[in-house]
Amino acid sequence: DLPLHGRRFTWCRVGGSSMSSIDRFLISEFWSTEWPSSKQWCLDKEISDHCPIMLCESTQNWGPKSFRMLTCWKEIEGYHNFVKEHWKELQVEGWGIIHWQKSRVKGDANTKYFLGCINKRRRNNEILTLEMNDRKLYEVNEIKDAIVDHFQRHFASRGNRPVPANVEFKTISNADQENLTREFSEEEVRKAVWECESSKSPGPDGVSFEFVKEFWDEVKDDFYRVVAEFHSNGDFQDPI
Repeated sequence: DLPLHGRRFTWCRVGGSSMSSIDRFLISEFWSTEWPSSKQWCLDKEISDHCPIMLCESTQNWGPKSFRMLTCWKEIEGYHNFVKEHWKELQVEGWGIIHWQKSRVKGDANTKYFLGCINKRRRNNEILTLEMNDRKLYEVNEIKDAIVDHFQRHFASRGNRPVPANVEFKTISNADQENLTREFSEEEVRKAVWECESSKSPGPDGVSFEFVKEFWDEVKDDFYRVVAEFHSNGDFQDPI
């Protein structure tokens, strides 16, 4: 059952005393996998008391999609050896592992189920229309600009924060200051990684900590490099 756009209800009694969403498209798992961006739009009714529904494939381009790591991939035969053999190569080619995995899992029913769940969640979360200042926006660029403008104005407002006078705050010693600013050791980095929830990711474009832990020998040098860069400039320049 696809999300319905355009109207909340597809049928209404004469006079509008009752309304219902009884008309819809039902799709199979195969359809969801082949056309993950399918949408159903409720159009204006004319003769019938039922609104016509149009099934279409969304062509909206919101930009590059974030990388997502599926835990079920590790069940695929040859997955571990592939990652170990091609990790360095993947860093150069830009996550070619995604295409390899997709070709390997086409016949896997369990993976198809998870991919179907991901596509369904993506459809439900997609923004197709946005109402700003009593005006409805449909184009991707208009929606993006409206969202950016809203938060720019929201966070540009300044608040008055009182500053206490004649208050002496506790300070730390010089030794503690040096300890707080020294570079992270490899053991500290590894300990921090292992304390993170395995299903979580360092960022929207990163792999899960489960992947990092499982292939630590292969990825640790890259992980140390990113952490060292963060210590130097206070920002993650490259995704983990």
